[in-house]
Amino acid sequence: ESEFRIGAVPPIICLFVCWFFPCVSLMRRTRVLGERSLYIVATSSVIFALFLLHILCLRHISDGIRRYFKPDFEKWTDYNSWAAAINE
Repeated sequence: ESEFRIGAVPPIICLFVCWFFPCVSLMRRTRVLGERSLYIVATSSVIFALFLLHILCLRHISDGIRRYFKPDFEKWTDYNSWAAAINE
């Protein structure tokens, strides 16, 4: 069973941590939030660029990109594909 179900403790702790810092910044002053947002935006864009670089270095990435942009339209008419998607 997954530990990330609704009402589980780890997601609640994660949400609390994610909401704690913006709320504290807003209570202190909006100016503090503006200063902090510069660092958050700059850091998150660097992390995103590192993830993108890592993904592009994986083997068989071209096969995945090709499959993403050229889907198999014959599977759209298959009942089992739609049933599997609904069950997800």
